Amino acid sequence: MKKLLAMSILLSGFLLSCGNDDDDDNNNDGQLETTLEMRVNGVLWVADQNQAGIITTSSSLLSMSGERNDVDNFGFSRSNVSALGTYDLPPGTMTMILDEAGVSKIYSLSNPNSHATVTLTNKIDNQLTGALAGFYAEADFEGVLYNLTNASDSIVITEGKLRQN
Repeated sequence: MKKLLAMSILLSGFLLSCGNDDDDDNNNDGQLETTLEMRVNGVLWVADQNQAGIITTSSSLLSMSGERNDVDNFGFSRSNVSALGTYDLPPGTMTMILDEAGVSKIYSLSNPNSHATVTLTNKIDNQLTGALAGFYAEADFEGVLYNLTNASDSIVITEGKLRQN
């Protein structure tokens, strides 16, 4: 499952680099800009780089990812997503790495008390062919993740939004 998440995040990053041109301030090339934000324990968290959200046609795999300040990372993947709707995320498929005072803490859906859902709200054809054919995704998500090394340490993610503008 962890390999699936890592592969989907790498694929998301690749598609993002193919689709966005950060040097074009006018954004008149017709490409979409991806935004990713959520509240983590009530505090707004906004990705400032490598935001991506895709669904591959060949595997119906929904993948989302984003980074903040070169240290915080977020990502998840969910297989068998082909239609708009709400999906539970299986154990191990959502991970968040947060830097707290120079120490990275890894939170995941690996604890039995963890849970998360994603609601796919929109699919936009990415106009690619072959293995990369699919859709840019728009979704809402939420969940409770636990620290991998301290089972009493958890984070609550609310108001998660991935949008294509």
